Amino acid sequence: MAQLQDATAGDAIEIDDAPAQPKTGDDLADMLGLEEDEELPEDEAEEPEAEEDEPEDEPAEPAIDPPASWKADAKELFAQLPPEMQKVVSEREAQREAFVQTKAQEAANTRQAVENEARAVIAQQSQQMARELQQYASMFTTQRPDPAMLQYDPQGFYQAQSNYEAAIAQRTEAQQQAAIYEDQARQQASAIEQAEMQAEVATLRSQFPEWFAPETSANLQKDLTAIALELGYSETHVSQARAADILAMRKVSELKAKADKWDAAMSAKMKGVAAAKNLPKVVKPGVARTSDQNRQGKADAAFQRALGARSRAEKSDAFGEYLTNAGLLD
Repeated sequence: MAQLQDATAGDAIEIDDAPAQPKTGDDLADMLGLEEDEELPEDEAEEPEAEEDEPEDEPAEPAIDPPASWKADAKELFAQLPPEMQKVVSEREAQREAFVQTKAQEAANTRQAVENEARAVIAQQSQQMARELQQYASMFTTQRPDPAMLQYDPQGFYQAQSNYEAAIAQRTEAQQQAAIYEDQARQQASAIEQAEMQAEVATLRSQFPEWFAPETSANLQKDLTAIALELGYSETHVSQARAADILAMRKVSELKAKADKWDAAMSAKMKGVAAAKNLPKVVKPGVARTSDQNRQGKADAAFQRALGARSRAEKSDAFGEYLTNAGLLD
């Protein structure tokens, strides 16, 4: 027997020997009251399977901001909508904004055109009034009376002097009014020019924003100016180019770049053709020399057609005919 010391009483307590530990699986089965061929319960015999990791949640779609033009209460209602509905509403609102802006721009252009027409009419009328007043002022050509009249006709002198001063006053007033109308005409013409320039700038900003970008503006102006001068525009015309002229030069620049690329490709291709022309002729056995001469003539003619062809298809056909008659293709 084994003895354990009680921590409180200090007396020795006798206990039975502990049962022997099972040595084998059979012993364990006997101890648990199982038959020899009986298996352990499934939950005791097998280790529990590791739980599968739950799939991570997919990243949420970025939130859709409400339209900036909406008021605070409308934005709160927008935030309560499902994401699908928010997307539809946002797209429709963007379309509406684009439509409104387009119509607003059309209305602004129409208003600007009407204002320019009105300014043009006012400028024309002002110029007409200025001309008429200048003609009216030129009618006052009276001369200052001779002071000698004071000796023999003082009353007549004073009357003539009064008429002279009145005429001078009327002429001066007419000239001043003419100058006012001329100034009005210049102001209206300047307003028309300024409005047209603003419209030109707006057109360029919408259709050619690179023209104003600091990183591209200088090179674009240099390139398009060179193209305009090459086409025969004078430097004065280039300095006064309008939006339509600049957009046209951009189109010419794009076409020129494509043409240069095509010419470079065809030049490289023609160099290969010229090199192939200098290769020794391949003569098939049994072919008469007269036939070789005819084929060489056809090859030369096809080569010349390839050089002068205007279309890609025509060049390709002529080039293929040349290779065949030159014996380079069967």
